[in-house]
Amino acid sequence: MQVAEVSPRLEALRCRAEALARDTAQAESGFTAVKSEKDLQGLQGLLSRQQEMERAVSEILQGQLEELERAAAHLQELCPARLCPVSREVQGTLWAWAGLRELLQETRARVQQAGRLRHFFKDYLAMISWTEDTRAQIFSESPSSLPETPCEELERKIEGKLKEFEVLAALGQQLVSEEHYLSATIKERLEELQSMLGWVLVRWRAQRHQRDLGSKQEDRRDAESPSGASPTGQVSTEPR
Repeated sequence: MQVAEVSPRLEALRCRAEALARDTAQAESGFTAVKSEKDLQGLQGLLSRQQEMERAVSEILQGQLEELERAAAHLQELCPARLCPVSREVQGTLWAWAGLRELLQETRARVQQAGRLRHFFKDYLAMISWTEDTRAQIFSESPSSLPETPCEELERKIEGKLKEFEVLAALGQQLVSEEHYLSATIKERLEELQSMLGWVLVRWRAQRHQRDLGSKQEDRRDAESPSGASPTGQVSTEPR
């Protein structure tokens, strides 16, 4: 009775778990060519599918399978010297249940890893966009044209992005340490971003230095200008 109810559900869940594993791998494979955050939306439904399967197990199958386990143990007590047909059927279902639990555990780990991978590429794209915009801003403005307040604001943003990169690099290293098959791509993206951020930092410091140097030279000229000169630069010759 119990076996006839549980076995089809176990098989259905096994098929769903295998399909989820394939879909996760397919979604991850597209990350090598990701161009925008829209390209990452394929992973959003994977976690919900995993959670649905977990609920189906905990809310429906768990109690029935525990009852089957008790029934199997009871049958072993009744006929310890041999396996009756019902006992073999129950044991086969319990083996299928053990296999499903292992498959669900692997799928859960894979989906969670895919979530971390999505987070990595999402933050990577945001930082690449910011870096390109900032580089264009630095190219378009001369040192003397940068007011003090925007300079300080940009300085804070650059420092903030460098800290964000450290967090992103740690996440990337975690994925690499897990021997993800996209490890080479992750390393390439981190090296690319590190190079771009390094360029922004060096270029900005050079531009800031030129600006500060220009300000000092201007202040020196103002200090050296004759205080007694008329607006036209000539000494007054009016009779005393």
